[in-house]
Amino acid sequence: MADRAKEQRLDEWGRALFETSRDALILADGEAAILEANEAAAALSGYPVEELKSLLLPDLLDPGDLRAFETLFQKILSGRPFASEAVIRTRDGGGREVEFSGARVLVGGEPHIHLRARDISESARTQELIRESEERYRNTLNWLADALHVVDKDLRIVLANRSLVQWCTELGAHGVGPGKLLREVFPFLSDGVFDEYRVVFKTGTPLVTQETNWVQNRAVATETRKIPVLKGGEVSQVITVIRDVSERKRAEEALERSEATLKSIFLAAPIAIGLVSNRIIGWTNEQMSAMTGYTRDELAGSDAAMLYPSREEYERVGESKYAQIRSHGKGTVRTRWKRKDGALIEVLLSSSAIDPSDPSAGFIFTASELGEVETPAESKASGIPS
Repeated sequence: MADRAKEQRLDEWGRALFETSRDALILADGEAAILEANEAAAALSGYPVEELKSLLLPDLLDPGDLRAFETLFQKILSGRPFASEAVIRTRDGGGREVEFSGARVLVGGEPHIHLRARDISESARTQELIRESEERYRNTLNWLADALHVVDKDLRIVLANRSLVQWCTELGAHGVGPGKLLREVFPFLSDGVFDEYRVVFKTGTPLVTQETNWVQNRAVATETRKIPVLKGGEVSQVITVIRDVSERKRAEEALERSEATLKSIFLAAPIAIGLVSNRIIGWTNEQMSAMTGYTRDELAGSDAAMLYPSREEYERVGESKYAQIRSHGKGTVRTRWKRKDGALIEVLLSSSAIDPSDPSAGFIFTASELGEVETPAESKASGIPS
């Protein structure tokens, strides 16, 4: 009686597990005829349970999978459990991707097949979307002109784009790629750079820096952006975008040297030189101060009218000189300036446009002193008319 009660409990337990399982469960005989199926199997296939029990297992498969099923079925019958993935055909003609496992069981002493199947269509679709997203992400990164890599907390590269690989090859830094430590790929980096990474990981604050390193006996100037990636409220990775600005740096340095040279020439020139825009004085050299008596600071930002003895002379010079510039690109006029101490001086004034197509860019002028203008008393004493 006790054995029979135990057997009955096991039978009831097994039936409850069979009926309430969220996985599709199917029992088939040695001829692949479906003998039993649970409600989960019916939901998965779209066939009612009774209709399922009238089918063969191959009826649920795509024709292209039948040969593989035959081999698998015989393996399971021989006692070798198996797990795989397949697409089953549903009652409405569609298909669902499933993960299944099979094992041989003895029922009444005869070998049968116990199959468990789980719908992974959504999971597979999600994984496919993730793969597509990652591919688009990688393709986008690879199309970036700037070099880019991502490092983890150990400063180990987990991603590198194509531009980084090409740039490193040009620098002679080979072997860049996932799994490499940053120091292995860039041995020339200073300890300060690695300290910057630690700061970004600790604070979660992006960092933009410029540095120059010597690589293969040449200076390489870079502008680097370190961008934290947060996960669970902590920085898990840092994206680094590297822009090689060596050419720009060299061009800027060359421009600075050129400007310094020109400035030295202007400062040392024996004639007055300056810049005006809309007849407002800008930069001037020391000779301009020596000629007019005004300091460079006093001249800067002042209306050029301050240099003329009258408004009429100021207007005359402007009309004459700018008419010549419009016609010939430069203009020259002889005029009188009034020094800070009130003395009048004869001046030969020449101007040319910085950009002939854009007068607002300003004009460069030169002024040569021709001598002081004598007062009437001085003119009478010397016998020379003023």
